[in-house]
Amino acid sequence: MSTARKRTIILVGISLLIGVALVLCLFPQARGVLNDVSTGLRSGGELNQAALHPQYDKTERATHALGIPTTLKDIFSAPGPLNQNAFALYLKVADDKRYPTSPDELTAIKLISATSPKTASGWAAASRFLSQQKELVAFADAAARRPFCNPPLPNENADPLGLKFPEYAGVRRATRIITIRSLVLAHGGRFKEAVAEQSLGFRAAEHAKKDRGLLISSLVGIACEAITLSGIENILREAHGNPLVANMLNRSIATDCQITNPAVAVARETALGNAEIRYIQKHGPAALTSTLDTPSDPLPTVVTSRWEPFIDLDGTFYLELMQQSVSAAQLPYPQSKNQLAAIEGRISTREPVKGLLAAILYPVASNYCTKCVQMSSKAAITRTACAIFLYKSKHGAYPSTIADATSTAIDPFDGKLLGYRRTASGFVVYSVGPTGKYDGGDFDSKKGHEEVFRYQDNG
Repeated sequence: MSTARKRTIILVGISLLIGVALVLCLFPQARGVLNDVSTGLRSGGELNQAALHPQYDKTERATHALGIPTTLKDIFSAPGPLNQNAFALYLKVADDKRYPTSPDELTAIKLISATSPKTASGWAAASRFLSQQKELVAFADAAARRPFCNPPLPNENADPLGLKFPEYAGVRRATRIITIRSLVLAHGGRFKEAVAEQSLGFRAAEHAKKDRGLLISSLVGIACEAITLSGIENILREAHGNPLVANMLNRSIATDCQITNPAVAVARETALGNAEIRYIQKHGPAALTSTLDTPSDPLPTVVTSRWEPFIDLDGTFYLELMQQSVSAAQLPYPQSKNQLAAIEGRISTREPVKGLLAAILYPVASNYCTKCVQMSSKAAITRTACAIFLYKSKHGAYPSTIADATSTAIDPFDGKLLGYRRTASGFVVYSVGPTGKYDGGDFDSKKGHEEVFRYQDNG
């Protein structure tokens, strides 16, 4: 190469360096562009995927900084010692092939409803079931007594939406078995043992709620709490308001019934949704198609043709919705339900680049929030019934007002005192419910589920 050509190349290189320096001085924002380019390249020149969705990555970090879990590792616990983990025992309880549901078990289950008639044939069926299925009953009792229920850790490479929950059927069945045994003990006058046994239902409920802590986990736990509280109501009736029994049951609810905070499950649901987005991002449009109700339908062209911007915008939108939902779920009812419903109303697939992932992954948090409050009201009503029986034991008559019996009978639906009235031979305690209008009268399924406790001295 000639000396003149070398000199020309050197001068051109110096000119380029001076030009770049001037641009960086005059336009500082250009530095960010160069940084993005440099960080967007890996060794070998491959494009760094993280640099393709900067807003989503930033929102993910901000979500985690708020204490909201964003990965499955954040919500799974190590299985722990086998002799303390109830998971395997609940699988045995759920094994309907080894322990098929018998007619006697089905009849016994009907006794759990606080309003169901209690017949001699029903009690006989319950006793036969407990006698003939001693091993199953022992597994249910042992499972509820263990300190935790942790499933095996998930496969990190598997689709997060493919998670299975085989233990939940066992948790529900165990709670029913515990309640049947408790009711048979109470029917036989063994109230102290009945209360101790029934309290195990709250332990089973906590096993479900803390097992991954998702909405489905919490809903199973709430169902177990409903079964347990129904059992407690039945024990109260079997004891005919005995103050010693009422006091034991009141303490059991106060100590063992952990009121569900809906914000916790909503927050943990974020981790499942975000893990699915990361899975979809990694495996491409085919992974997204498999999550649709009709996988044979093609994805919108605007999604497939702009895949990385779609992940960036829609992933960001989902995480922002979940942040807002966690905050809304912490509000008192009905503000919580109204705000959550408003958030759900923002989700639409009309703009798939900002709404498709949320439409698939966002949980129906407003309905879940209502169920949490319903269970809280059921617990408050049952405790209030216990307090009313204690008042009568001291004063010889039921209180004229609910405030005479207790100052803590608050209805979580409106923050006011629970509804109460005396009847000709008993009393009624009730919650106004999600409609805010329930008056303790006959149940109307069209108005939604209401919580009420009725008692008659001759009933």
